[in-house]
Amino acid sequence: MHEQTHSFGPVTLVFAIAAGLVIGGLALGAAFWFFGIVAGLIFALLRVAVLVGLAVLVVWGVRTLFRDHSRA
Repeated sequence: MHEQTHSFGPVTLVFAIAAGLVIGGLALGAAFWFFGIVAGLIFALLRVAVLVGLAVLVVWGVRTLFRDHSRA
């Protein structure tokens, strides 16, 4: 029996590396795009939470400031 070995030339190696770079670049771009969307959502929720917290702090401060202290 004769075993056949596959020998790839330098042109095939160049094409394989180029294809790997293109596919890897697309995958990396998709990953950064997805993480950008997730980060945008997190920061939007954080912004809303800060605004709600500030509103609660203002309402609490106004209620404390104008509370009737004559009753004991």
